[in-house]
Amino acid sequence: MREIVVLDGTAWRRECRWRNEVCPGLRVRWDEAQDPDRPVDAAFLRAFDAWVEEARREGKRIAFRCWQGWHRAGRLAAYYRIRFDGWTAEAAIREMHRRGRMMAAHPGLDPQVRALADFAAGRTCSVDLRYCVAGDAPAEASFPEDACPADLRPSSSGQ
Repeated sequence: MREIVVLDGTAWRRECRWRNEVCPGLRVRWDEAQDPDRPVDAAFLRAFDAWVEEARREGKRIAFRCWQGWHRAGRLAAYYRIRFDGWTAEAAIREMHRRGRMMAAHPGLDPQVRALADFAAGRTCSVDLRYCVAGDAPAEASFPEDACPADLRPSSSGQ
């Protein structure tokens, strides 16, 4: 794995530090906390799409995570399955529940995944508006090259 997107805002204390010690070359492309009870915004999804497409083109191994790996990461994994693997929303929701834990703690995830399916297909959101993808974004959105704090970035000499 060469790049990671962190959905809980903790890369500064994990990946950003580790890459200087044990994982040189790791790029943290996103490190902001998302709320599983609020829909993902369009700018993030466009950047995610571009990141995945670039990784596929270049044969790069990538990953994304949150704190527990169930809610935020589960929602994004469901979107990935829909957008890139051609799954239905219902199939992605089933997998999210099968692999996740304590999903009942966030009952809005299922309708959010249905809204993500609408977004991926370019359709108008078909669920309650509070679950729909937020905002709008240019098709050219992208993640920053390095989302780590400046003091945790590798020096220009590669050290």
